[in-house]
Amino acid sequence: MMCPAAYNAVGPMKLTPSQHASYSGYRSLLACLVWACACAARAEPDSGGRIELVGERTVDFGRHLASEQKVARYAVRNGGDARLKIKRLDRGCGCTSVTADRMELKPGETSTIEVVLGAHTLAGSYAKRITIESTDPAQPVLQLEAKGEAIVLVNVTPRPYLYAGRVATNAAWAQCFDFRTAFTNVVLGAPREESNYPVSTSFEQTAATNAPYRLSVQLLPAEAPGNWRYEASIPVLAPADQPPVTIRVHARVGGQLFVIPGIAYLRPAENPDEPARWRFRLRRVDEGPALIEAACIRWPECEGVTFETEAETGTNMLWGVATFSPAFVNRVNEEGTVTFFIDYPGSQRARVMCRRAP
Repeated sequence: MMCPAAYNAVGPMKLTPSQHASYSGYRSLLACLVWACACAARAEPDSGGRIELVGERTVDFGRHLASEQKVARYAVRNGGDARLKIKRLDRGCGCTSVTADRMELKPGETSTIEVVLGAHTLAGSYAKRITIESTDPAQPVLQLEAKGEAIVLVNVTPRPYLYAGRVATNAAWAQCFDFRTAFTNVVLGAPREESNYPVSTSFEQTAATNAPYRLSVQLLPAEAPGNWRYEASIPVLAPADQPPVTIRVHARVGGQLFVIPGIAYLRPAENPDEPARWRFRLRRVDEGPALIEAACIRWPECEGVTFETEAETGTNMLWGVATFSPAFVNRVNEEGTVTFFIDYPGSQRARVMCRRAP
């Protein structure tokens, strides 16, 4: 900017040394004013806010059933002379949710902090800490606490959800589940069961005071390989309004046949008389590595596809080669994906996907 004194009728004039000094001082003063205004605009308007806790910092729920949802409420007030912002609420863990009805407080205003502990998310003694971060320069972090002891009404031994691993075909598997009740007045009803394999089960009361109920589950011998899933829902008759106890068992029946890799990418045939070849490995597992015999493999009957083995038998790994006719390759490129399965006695079948090459 030019000082008005620097202009005459015909344009800018040459400044004398004294005028130049005055003009430089004028520019320095103007720059200082602009800088001061900018700093004032950037100044934190909430620096005078002060967070104050109204009431107790800790809510103690005591002993309660783990199936109950618990809610704790706290109040914080702005005891300062400027606006206070709640910048962040940290719940501490996934079993807790926390909300505030106000995230900005004028001087004297109060915000209610609500902490919800979900049902069936806690077991035993607990102490959950909730953190409030605010613009209070003296106390930017305020911590609250919710504690208690969650009593699980029915504990299942060894555990309610059980993976039984791999069970051989034509072999039985059995497991007992003991139900330990927290109180003597707990009464359980007859289970409702579902199973995709034949099972034999019994549910009975026992003489043990610490485990008055027992569920016995037996998977009967099965020839077909696959995934076994069993579920039992045991209703709680007393005390009232309690959710049922659920038992789940999962196992793999028989061996498993794997194709490595499981996807064959095929490009359009450039030569209509030249087939495509795809090399792969077959691997079989049972309760551990299992032998695989080439003569026992049941190859899929798929038009335009032939299979042969390359390696010696007597191991759990076998090399193979698939030959795809040009017509089959063109089919894959037209349809995008063609799927077929390779079978082996006593094992879950292996899936092969033929896809158009990217």
